[in-house]
Amino acid sequence: MQLRKRFPHINIGLIDNGISLIKYREILHSIRPDWIDISLDGQEQEHDLQRGRVGSFRAGLEGVLWLVRNRVTPKVNILTCLTTLNQKSVLPMIRELNEIGLKNFFITPVMLVDGVRPSSKLRISGEDFFNFTKELLSFLALLDDAWIEINLFSAAYAEYLAQFFPHIWSRLVCEQDSLVWHENSPAKGRFKGSEIYVRYYPTSLTGVREFIVNTNGDVIVPKSIASGKVANEQIAGNLLQKKAIEIAKGFADSAAFNFYLQEFFREQDTLRRYI
Repeated sequence: MQLRKRFPHINIGLIDNGISLIKYREILHSIRPDWIDISLDGQEQEHDLQRGRVGSFRAGLEGVLWLVRNRVTPKVNILTCLTTLNQKSVLPMIRELNEIGLKNFFITPVMLVDGVRPSSKLRISGEDFFNFTKELLSFLALLDDAWIEINLFSAAYAEYLAQFFPHIWSRLVCEQDSLVWHENSPAKGRFKGSEIYVRYYPTSLTGVREFIVNTNGDVIVPKSIASGKVANEQIAGNLLQKKAIEIAKGFADSAAFNFYLQEFFREQDTLRRYI
């Protein structure tokens, strides 16, 4: 509420599991966020399995329905982490949610941090990624006025795209810090047309438009919180101690910049075979 009072024209977005927001319903109603992202990872069985908590899907869905019924925000976005556990369940979930009025869906294949988490068993194979994306493209015509994005954040998934969808790979265009492919599904019968985007965000470009900041005010590199404690060499500066412009100017000389260099060389090695 303080942000809204101090900066009345600011855009405010929130992310939640649909459950934590329950005790803040009155505040949310008065703040009126510009959008709220809710994480749902497939249908009930698969979502609960992936979250390790029975009942989490139903509780999260109730949060979604409350947001929609009460018109708390103009946009309720559904975020899904695609894994080996839910890859067969995501599209049926999207169909069911679209039928009750949800329009915006963002799917991200699980990101792995070597030697940390999550388990490599959760990562879908190139063939499974191909089958999922192919089915999604055919599935789009069954949706009403939907906006779907597949967001890829690693060179490995981009390599899947190049191997299995060369027609998409060759049509990627630059858009800010991502490469994107877009296609429309025309209106059919009672359904309005839908849109699909496939975006690849090179990890080496993460943060070119913004800082990633933790609750201590530290400006940190991507993936750094996966280990539970952010190492000093993954911190570029602290916003409580330095101005943002000072941190930005000194970024290339900080130890944290090595992360981006390493990611760039990995991307270069993987992707140059397809350029």
